Amino acid sequence: MSLLSHLPRGLRVGLIVLLGIVVVAVSLHMGRMVLAPTRDASIDAVRVRNALVVDLGSAADVNWAPEAPPQDFNWERLAPPQRFVEVTEGVLQAAPADAGDFDKALLLARHIRENARGSGAIQANAWETYQRLRSGQGGYCSDYTQTMNALALAAGLKIREWGFAWETMANGHAFSEVWEPSLGKWLLLDSHHGFYVVDAASGVPLSVVEFRDHLMTDADPAAIRLLPISAAAFDAERVEAERAFYARGVPRMFLLMGNNVYSYDAHPLIQATEALPRSLEMLTGIALGEHPRFLFVPPADRPDLRAEVEAMTWTRTRTLLEVSAGALSGLGALALLWSLLPKAGARRRDAGSRARDRLA
Repeated sequence: MSLLSHLPRGLRVGLIVLLGIVVVAVSLHMGRMVLAPTRDASIDAVRVRNALVVDLGSAADVNWAPEAPPQDFNWERLAPPQRFVEVTEGVLQAAPADAGDFDKALLLARHIRENARGSGAIQANAWETYQRLRSGQGGYCSDYTQTMNALALAAGLKIREWGFAWETMANGHAFSEVWEPSLGKWLLLDSHHGFYVVDAASGVPLSVVEFRDHLMTDADPAAIRLLPISAAAFDAERVEAERAFYARGVPRMFLLMGNNVYSYDAHPLIQATEALPRSLEMLTGIALGEHPRFLFVPPADRPDLRAEVEAMTWTRTRTLLEVSAGALSGLGALALLWSLLPKAGARRRDAGSRARDRLA
């Protein structure tokens, strides 16, 4: 007997319609969160996705050497694939004998920028991304940082990735930081925009935090210099544009807590989702713990920015509740619809009983 068979037909239909509306509403909301963050992602959907990996820290939490990374930093443990090793060996043949690690990173960045074309995101595994960057088939900032991770690690360099978000706490920019042993510090390297930053007086490259502090304290613009990775020099207009671009974003700056580019690509479940929308692959990586968390490090004198990050943690909680509600709603809908459907076996039994009654 159907679960709702004892109810009047009108009420039963009304309940089914109401359930359908609830299921559709939840499904559409989940679809907005899961399927929207593609190349034409909505700001709201990207914010929700970012909230799933957000964390809050301070500048002290990113002031560590590669020999002693935080326990929750997902440092790449796999050996580099041979094809990346062969690429880096070929590129670094041009390095002087006394080249430092940052000099080698600059050579690798020049290598991937040789045929750079800004025609759209690639959003693929590291090897495919590298090949498409080299052949001039587009590439966004995160494609460059992904490739820099793969090449730098294959060359034995220490590298980590940074990003910043706009005021919406969605979208933004990604860039790299390479450890230079001779200086004992991390150095900013933006392979996508094609520059690094040095102190004008000493010529020593700056770290990400040093560049941020310079921009946020309205320091003398002449105190630093933006140097291009490739041969072409930056004119004054380009320098000013880059400074303004970074000044807008660095207050909401975050460190990606992992450089595990090989492990991410090698995971069989992530490989299985490669053909699906990129957002589904990323959500799979988040669920598996392979996608790095975003450690936001707002300046100590900006409590408003800390509040923005803390608000994202509520978005994460709400999202997880919505996911659970969506799953339960879906299971409940299936169970209810199953109970409302006439059972084929029951129909056959009823038909057999009627036939026997006629024969009796």
